[in-house]
Amino acid sequence: GLGEEGGTGINLFSLYPTDEPRVDELRDAAEHGRVWSGRLRALRADGSGYHEECALSPVKGAGGEVHSLVVVKRDVTREVEFEARLAQNQKLEALGTLAGGVAHDFNNVLTPILGYAELALNQVEANTRLHGNLSRILRAAERAKGLVDQILAFSRQSEDTRVALRFGELLQETEELLRASIPKRVRLAVRWDAGEDGVVGNPTQLQQVVMNLVTNACHAMEPEGGTVEIGGETVEVREPEPDLAAGRYLVLRVTDEGCGMPPEVQARIFEPFFTTKEVGKGTGLGLAAVHGIVKQHGGAIRVDSVVGRGTTFRVYLPLAGRADRVEERVGARETMPRGRGERILVVDDEIEVADFLAQTLETLGYRVEAVLSAEEAWQRFSRSPGAVDLLLTDQTMPGRTGLELARQCRERRPDLPVVLCTGYASAVATEELAAAGVAVLLAKPVSPRQLAAEVRRVLDGGKRP
Repeated sequence: GLGEEGGTGINLFSLYPTDEPRVDELRDAAEHGRVWSGRLRALRADGSGYHEECALSPVKGAGGEVHSLVVVKRDVTREVEFEARLAQNQKLEALGTLAGGVAHDFNNVLTPILGYAELALNQVEANTRLHGNLSRILRAAERAKGLVDQILAFSRQSEDTRVALRFGELLQETEELLRASIPKRVRLAVRWDAGEDGVVGNPTQLQQVVMNLVTNACHAMEPEGGTVEIGGETVEVREPEPDLAAGRYLVLRVTDEGCGMPPEVQARIFEPFFTTKEVGKGTGLGLAAVHGIVKQHGGAIRVDSVVGRGTTFRVYLPLAGRADRVEERVGARETMPRGRGERILVVDDEIEVADFLAQTLETLGYRVEAVLSAEEAWQRFSRSPGAVDLLLTDQTMPGRTGLELARQCRERRPDLPVVLCTGYASAVATEELAAAGVAVLLAKPVSPRQLAAEVRRVLDGGKRP
């Protein structure tokens, strides 16, 4: 950046920022006539920074005295950035591996919490304090399930389940979580004016959009704090735009009183790994994830920011059509499909999970035998294969997996219906399920309503791909 003549007469060490730690190594090598090479942060003529690879070699006379120094410098900024992104990807892969290992055990813990809470909720009168407390337990457990799903999304393509929902109700649940996590100096103001707020989307992903935008707003106001305002409105886009089709949209608005962003930063905020935060305070993935989720939902994001005054993000989401039935998130009590005395063999090495599954199925009118190992299940089944109408088994168990148990039982009785229940569904390939004759794969934590519907469907001859 100095040009052919621009470096003449310049002190070598003035080309580096004062806080670059390796300059002292370079200086020491130059003073003692040693060869040195390494990477440093350096300064261009205009004062901007870059990364360089520097090699220093002394030129010595016959007596060993240093006459001069030969310094070769090469700009390696792109290489350094690439290596940093590669390292970040490796960190994410490691997180995915960790998530996969933890998910099974964590979802096993959530299964009885969600299950027993829903069973109890169906047995108490509505509009009572007990009903309200059980509802809060259920919502908290569902949020925990959502957190597991978000972690798993880093390691695999998570199931993109979408439902018609009211965004205001989703925001109300998210607000409780936000108020418990934002800094004390930040005030959260929710002014939801959108009368029509039905959208079709993945509740966990849309909650992640709100969480990430508010978290970003809080960081922008550090350390003084301020107000983050969340609002909403319904708009109609009459003229199509490059990333937004004409139509009616719900607009989620998140505004902060932070430092704002110059245009050059705004142009890059949705790039993966781009962050203006100091090391250790941001991955550069939050807004990239928001952008990806919104695009997947057929929407778009707009950003207005003024340096020193703050930033407003507007998220456009298509409104649900009349044909979409909006999900009531405070669940209505629908009648669950019941059994007709069919005999079900339940297998799970976690006693709390096995007891929950057995109790739920018995309540629905099935005859249930629950065991805690694949070996015990095989012994019971092999004594009388015709006495089991359906096998409901966990996948990950000591000694033998659920798929291995299913294959073994179906070798003895090929028409046996099998339902596989697992805490980490993506670890089981579709081909393996088909080869073992599994009719349905249930991802833990499973609710009583879901369990009732799937078991009844399989027994009636239905099979979910």
